[in-house]
Parts: sequence; C-alpha cells; structure tokens
Amino acid sequence: MTIGFIGLGNMGLAMLQGLKEKKDADYRYVVKSDASGERLKEILGFPPSSYDQVYSSDVVFLAIKPKEYPFFLEELKDRLGEDQILISIAPGFSIEKLQGYFDEPRKLVRSMPATPAQVGKSVSAMCFSPAMGEKDKELVQELFLSFGAVHLLDESLMEAFGNLCGVMPAYLMMLLEAMGDQAVSWGIPRKQAYLMAAQIMEGSAVMLQETGLHPGELKDQVTSPGGTTIQGVLAFDEWGGRRAIQKAMQASYKKGMSL
Repeated sequence: MTIGFIGLGNMGLAMLQGLKEKKDADYRYVVKSDASGERLKEILGFPPSSYDQVYSSDVVFLAIKPKEYPFFLEELKDRLGEDQILISIAPGFSIEKLQGYFDEPRKLVRSMPATPAQVGKSVSAMCFSPAMGEKDKELVQELFLSFGAVHLLDESLMEAFGNLCGVMPAYLMMLLEAMGDQAVSWGIPRKQAYLMAAQIMEGSAVMLQETGLHPGELKDQVTSPGGTTIQGVLAFDEWGGRRAIQKAMQASYKKGMSL
C-alpha cells in the first residue's frame, strides 16, 4: 500500500515518523514538499516524489496549511479515484466542504492529530464521509494508532477536540517553560529542571489514567491542610490559573470556528 504526503511541516513529519516506526506494516511512502530535495532526503532517507506519484497513492494525507487546501483540492478534483482515501488534518474543513470539491462521492477523512505523534503519543480524533466503508475506517484507524491514541467523534465535536488536544501541547510547553524558569531561579540547572517538570507531568497524567479518579481528588491527595501546596493552589487561581487555561482554549476555539 502506498501512503502519500502532500506537504511535510511539523505535523506531517510527526505523523510520517510515527508511521515509519511501525515495522510490521508493508507501507511505501511518497512525499512532495516545498522543502529542498536534499533536506527531504536527509529527513526521510529517500528522495522526494512527484505530485503525480502522491496524487495516485492509495492514501493521501493533506499535510499542508489550511490556506493551501483550496489549491490542492482543485488539483485532486479530477485525479482522486473512488478507491483512494483522502485524509485532511486542517481545522475549518468539514467533510461537506471537502466533498464539495468533487463531483462524485469520495472517501474522505477529517482528522485532528497532535505533534506528539513523532514520539508515538499523539491523541487524534477523526470522522468519515459516507463513502468510507468499514474496512476503510479500520485501515485509517490502524495508520493513526501507529503514532498514538485514536478517538472516533461526531463531526460536530471536532473543533472542540482540536482545542482540547490539538493546541494543548503549546499550552503545556508554556507551563513547562514557566516551571523550568522558576526552578532555575532556585538554582536547579535548566536542562534538569525541564526534565524534572516533564517527568512529573507525565507521571501525573499516567496516575489520572490508571486510577480513574477525578482530577480534583488527585489534587486533594497532595494538598494537605495548612501545607505548602494549598498556598500554591490559591496563588495559582489568584493569578488566573484554571480560568486562564479556559480562556486560552476559548480563544483557540473561536478562531477555529471562524475558519
């Protein structure tokens, strides 16, 4: 099976790296990007392909910026066959909007992956056009499972998902950076501070998943009466805290809905 990528930005590269790590799959990859041929060969381990090769792939990923979608969808209008699968990763492009570029029903996937795909830890959501059969859906899920977790959602929830998981790596990195800066001010070496912050964030996330407890209950476990943590929790909320995170998510959601 041939998997084609149009574009290879941060998200496309993350997905491709995850797919290439899947050793038990007999996939062949073709990629067309604006990056130089030598740069692509360095990244991929093989030279870039032509647009014709990518357009004729069994599965085509549109791993480009949303503003470039109209051009490439027009290019694919008379090229994409009824047996090929087209996967979109862009916000603002509904299944209906994608299908509007084609005269006949096509196998279309609207997906939202996340950059941790490059380490096999993406959290992706997807929905499908009516032309997608069960085997097609299973194939796409298998591809995405090679670089992380997958959630099937009603399309009405895709923008909400994107502003929960798609943008969250940026917010979490800002939080980690802030934690690291504060630790450095206390004398902890920066590299070690970032590593410690990332490790405790990872451990807390695993604890939440494995215990099944409410986040508030896990917070309470470390928040002793009259202790240090409760003072930090009160200061966190005083300076914006949880409401600041929600406001950031709302801003991202509003922008996504406007696209």
